[in-house]
Amino acid sequence: MKADSGYTGIYCHHAEPCEVQEILNDHYSTEDRAKTLFDLGNLSQLGKLIGRRQNFNRPEPNTCVAYGRDCGDPPEEVASKAFTTLEEAVKTARSMWCIHLYVLSEGKWNYSDLLEE
Repeated sequence: MKADSGYTGIYCHHAEPCEVQEILNDHYSTEDRAKTLFDLGNLSQLGKLIGRRQNFNRPEPNTCVAYGRDCGDPPEEVASKAFTTLEEAVKTARSMWCIHLYVLSEGKWNYSDLLEE
């Protein structure tokens, strides 16, 4: 997510590009909604709903599954990360073997395939 001071990002493990972009644009396209999503930290799965604490192995349908909230991973390991530039965010994403990147800008999530750049 682009912010005044740079970018904020989280990792999502289970993600199909077209499905993720649709969910992000339909359910997390405002800064407030994106901040609520990013407050969860890294995700195992993106859902249409933020949801509540749940069983990591048997999540509620259509809800986000967060490593911190639902799996109990330490906050310092799964919290969202701040980046000064988009280039820094891309470099970090690539170092984590991420192949898809989504950036919220002016109410729309834009997709980049990191393998093609």
